[in-house]
This record gives sequence, structure tokens and C-alpha cells, in this order.
Amino acid sequence: MPSEKGIIRINLAENLTFADIGITGKTLVADLNTGKKFKIPAPTTFGVRPLGADNIRIASYTFSSALRLTPYVRTDRLTYSGKSYRGSIVARADGKGSFTLIEELGLEEYLYGVLPIEMSPAWPIEALKAQAVAARTYALYNMTPDSKNGFDLYSDVRDQAYVGASRDCDSVLEAVRATEGEVLTYDGNLIPAFYHANCGGKTSPPAWGKGESDPIPPLRGVSCGYCGFSKNYEWDVSLSARKLLTFLASYGHKAERIKRITVSDRNDAGRVSAFEFKTDEDDYTVKTSDLRKYFGASFLRSSYIKKVYAHGGDFIFEGRGYGHGVGMCQDGAKGLAERGYKYTLILRRYYPSARLMDWRDVK
Repeated sequence: MPSEKGIIRINLAENLTFADIGITGKTLVADLNTGKKFKIPAPTTFGVRPLGADNIRIASYTFSSALRLTPYVRTDRLTYSGKSYRGSIVARADGKGSFTLIEELGLEEYLYGVLPIEMSPAWPIEALKAQAVAARTYALYNMTPDSKNGFDLYSDVRDQAYVGASRDCDSVLEAVRATEGEVLTYDGNLIPAFYHANCGGKTSPPAWGKGESDPIPPLRGVSCGYCGFSKNYEWDVSLSARKLLTFLASYGHKAERIKRITVSDRNDAGRVSAFEFKTDEDDYTVKTSDLRKYFGASFLRSSYIKKVYAHGGDFIFEGRGYGHGVGMCQDGAKGLAERGYKYTLILRRYYPSARLMDWRDVK
């Protein structure tokens, strides 16, 4: 959980040997180990670099292993790599001659930078509220407070995509503020509130193969029926035999011809975990996750594959949905909101048996 004041720490970048930090107003710089402080009185940009393995240098000042920059005025911003940030930024030496940049800010403010990239701010406000609750829950569930690395969450898909204060918009601010503190729980505990772009008609339990443990009721999967408007609901992609042979070769296989591709393993939700490639050399079992990693998740949009067949020199994959299919279908949330559903009912549909609580009351 965050600190008592709700502060969380976001890894903005790591293994850095240099970073330009911009400030838009008077800023306090503090050494977190010695307590040494000084003020930067006006907007400027300065370089941050490691000094040896355990020190940080900013402009002409040398600090110990960690320093914090904090704007004096709440509306001022710190900038890095083309993005602006509303919280404090910590530069922390990693003992390897490089350093990590970490933003420290409030939980609700963090969500201001998550929602605009995880869901379109132009979507109905009730969908955005549902997204705010799911994202808040997901963040808290995945936090590792007091970690030796000095941060709680990554700013990318290892946790949730985060863009700082670079895309502030009124609808996002409204959605976050209207749901302040609310999280999804089951039996008094936070749930891993997964979400994805489009479920293709039904969501899936978080089991990427067979024989997995039974998921908690909020994640057992439900029928959707509200995401069919999206281009991601049904799709097909073509992969040439040549590209697929190159993929097999990357795993050390020497096949020169693919005879056919069939589904080898499909879970109870209909998602394919593995295919069988029958070739002139041998038969190979190929994980769907390996195919998606190699060709790109935006190309092979999900593992909800309905059919694979040969067409000329290509193989056609017909599928549904976009993403892993677990938890809330974002397109479905939009469809429900457009039909007048409140965010509480949207969440109830995709996370059945889950209960809304304030995160400060969670065990």
C-alpha cells in the first residue's frame, strides 16, 4: 500500500548515465541521505549524471546516492524526455555507475497519468470511472512498497502505462475524483483487476493453459455482448509460410515446408495456448505467446483464435478480441456506458462478486 499520505513511487527510467531535467519554477533540491538542500530559483534545464558508483551530480553540485527535486508551487512541473510530471522526482544511484529516475506523487494524481493512455478520454464518463477504479486497484495490488530499488511501480506495461502530466484532460480528472479511493475487493482483499481492449464476446479466467488453479469469482470470466462495434471484435491476419519458417528457424528448427497448422491446446474459455506445426521435418508444438511475441501483439491481437487455414502461400489466422481477455473489456465498458450503465454496474458485470471499498480500509 502507499504511505499514509497516499504517496507512491513510479520508475520513470533506469540504467541512466545522463538525464536532462527541466523545471518550470522555483525548485528545492534535497540530498536524501545527508539532508543537504539548495534552491533553484528560476525555470531552467540541467543535467543529472552519476559520479562513481554511489553519488549523483546535478549541475555543479555533488550529492550522495539519492536526491529529490520538488517544485515549490503545486502547479509547476518537472520535465524529462518530453514529458512533464506533477510530483517530486528522485534520482537514485544504483551502485553500478548509473541511476534510476523515480517520481513520487499521490495515488490519485498517478491515475491522472494512467487513464489517458489506457482509455480514450473522449469515451463516456461512466466508462472512464470504471477504468479509474480498475487501474487504482491494479496499481495497489501490484505495488512492492519499500523495495530495495526505491520504487513501487513501473511506468510501462510491466505494471500500467503512465504518461505523467503530459495529457491532462477534464474527463479524466472528473473520473478519478468521482471515484476517489475506490478499489475492487473480494473477501476483504484487493483483486488483480486485469483489463484489456476487447474480449471478443466473452472474458477469460487468468489461465493461459489447462490445469490452472480455480480463479476467484471476480475473474472467472463472463459473457460480454457489448464490444461487437469494435474493429478488434473479429479480425483475420495473414502470415506467409516464409515468415513462419523464419520463426521456426529462430527456435532451431530446420523445416523447409509447413504442411498445416492446427490448434494443439485450447483452454475452457476458447483461447489457444498452443498450436501444432506439421512440417516436412517434424511436428512442433508452438506456444501462442511465442507467436505473439515474435510477430507482435498488435499483429496477432489475442489468443482467441477461431480458425487457422492455408490460403495460397499464406496461413490465415481468424481471431477475436485484443489482449489477454481477463477482467474488464474496455470496449465493452464503453458499450455499456453508452447504454446508460453506471460505472458500478459496469464493474459488477466484469468483476462479479467483487465489492467496492476505500483502499484505506482494505486489510
